[in-house]
Amino acid sequence: RPIARLYVSIESFQTDESQDAIDNVVLIDPADTTELYIALNFNSRAQGGAGIHFNPFAGRVFQGGYGDTTIRVMTVGALGTLGNSGAFGHRELNAMRGLAYHANSRMLYVANNATPTSIYAFYQPMNRNGFTRPTKVFRLGAAMRPWGLALWNDSLLVSNAGTGGGISLYAGLSQPDSVVADFQPQATVRIDGATAIRGFAFVDSLDLLVVADYGTGTPTEPVA
Repeated sequence: RPIARLYVSIESFQTDESQDAIDNVVLIDPADTTELYIALNFNSRAQGGAGIHFNPFAGRVFQGGYGDTTIRVMTVGALGTLGNSGAFGHRELNAMRGLAYHANSRMLYVANNATPTSIYAFYQPMNRNGFTRPTKVFRLGAAMRPWGLALWNDSLLVSNAGTGGGISLYAGLSQPDSVVADFQPQATVRIDGATAIRGFAFVDSLDLLVVADYGTGTPTEPVA
């Protein structure tokens, strides 16, 4: 039967051990109905949930952290239930945003929004624990503020949360061996009127791109 599940990363977390822990992953199941139902709350122990990514081929959910430099890895049961299975990180992952796992190359890509803005790649992330050196590092340049990630064959789509943002296509991910000092996009789609692009989704079979714009972050009063 069709399965439509949505995992949501929650930024709040509890530092006081005398208080109840805050669940920072929510499962919405099913996620294709008009009324969304929270089927599961889970504590991944992330110090502030950042980007979250589920890959069915890996059978894992990956979650970045805002308040630390650690990526949490969770197993996924047949009904979508989660279990902590590992945690690894690197000191430069100090502003993690989106994540994307490429099953064929067994590589996890992580967007980091701190200067120098970069994409980090980790080989076989399910087998990692503790401090882990990235397999590849792609430096993106000052104009790029990476947020969301999506894979398309051997290319990576990256949303730019900076001024004049859009979606950039970076090709040839498998070619570099280690560090790329100035990784340039092959193409960029600008979105007129967007002020703070965040996450997005790309459906290859439908040739459809859906983008979320955070806006100014300031609520506006309704016009009478």
